[in-house]
Amino acid sequence: NIDFSNIRKYYDTFKTDYETFKTNISKYSELNEALKNIISATDESITERASLKVTSLYDLAVKVGIPEPTAFVKRFIDYEKEEYRP
Repeated sequence: NIDFSNIRKYYDTFKTDYETFKTNISKYSELNEALKNIISATDESITERASLKVTSLYDLAVKVGIPEPTAFVKRFIDYEKEEYRP
């Protein structure tokens, strides 16, 4: 004979674990999105505090997915100074 009470107990445990897993995944996604927003706001805040204008070069860096667009723009400006200005 099959002991259905044990099967039900294992099923209930699995279901609880699965629901906990789904909740954790949801919380992780929310946290990940919040961190992205904080990083984005920080980049904008730095730009505003430095009284810098967001350039089309910065926009391009964002659109092509360069991880640190502000650093990219700085490196570009530094390169341009070295190469084209005596």
